[in-house]
Amino acid sequence: MARDAVEVARNVFSGENVECKYVDEEIVNDESVVAVIVALAGQIQTTARDAVEVARNVFIGENVEYEEIVNDESVVAVIVALASQIQLRDDLEEYVKILVVGAGGLGCELLKDLALSGFRNLEVIDMDTIEVSNLNRQFLFRLEDVGKPKAEVAAKRVMERVSGVNIVPHFCRIEDKELDFYSEFSIIVLGLDSIEARSYINAVACGFLEYDSEDNPREETMKPMVDGGTEGFKGHARVILPGITPCFECTIWLFPPQVKFPLCTLAETPRTAAHCIEYAHLIKWDEVIMKR
Repeated sequence: MARDAVEVARNVFSGENVECKYVDEEIVNDESVVAVIVALAGQIQTTARDAVEVARNVFIGENVEYEEIVNDESVVAVIVALASQIQLRDDLEEYVKILVVGAGGLGCELLKDLALSGFRNLEVIDMDTIEVSNLNRQFLFRLEDVGKPKAEVAAKRVMERVSGVNIVPHFCRIEDKELDFYSEFSIIVLGLDSIEARSYINAVACGFLEYDSEDNPREETMKPMVDGGTEGFKGHARVILPGITPCFECTIWLFPPQVKFPLCTLAETPRTAAHCIEYAHLIKWDEVIMKR
């Protein structure tokens, strides 16, 4: 009955006055179904068939037939699913805080995708400035941004395009931040090309893990970390749950020797002997030859 559906609505949205014009009629009445769907989902629907389309959007991959909308259970299932979607969205906005490490090729995509997915509290940290060589793949940057901090420009561009999101940039090295800074985040997402930097963040995330008296990891101390990397046309992504899955250091032997280095790393922050050699070979060699 429509009355049952309305009661579900009232239970989910406590304090809201969810009315139904046809509480004494069967659920087959199109307008009574739509009244509840509208109250819950904020959708503007006109018929029960439209409500079924909402159901299909919620139950991706499930076969929800139009005739099934006449059953109380199917309608309530749709309502509960819609309500859970709304609750999840609200929780993402209010409680989840995500740190994106790196604002380069991966970082730009991560900030955009997270903002469009409903996450509203983001922070990004990167020590690099924008180079001309970045512009062909790091879509948040423009020619006039060359020389500016990547983190600050990326945060500004995403906030200009996605309303409601707040992104705090940090133009510094990851080692410059205290451990308390990293403890504030629900999830840490990596967009780094440096093995050393990923190892450092991995150590930080794993350092927060605590165990109970039975030597089981305490879930509230787990700091989920999403790691990703690209080289040429190859790439990978994985979720690391400290205490549950292998950490970054556990699988570091799987990485092949690095033979290619991003030009922005070579020009701005050469950190190893290999970086310096590549910098001399790719960038400085032609300059020296041209002067002769």
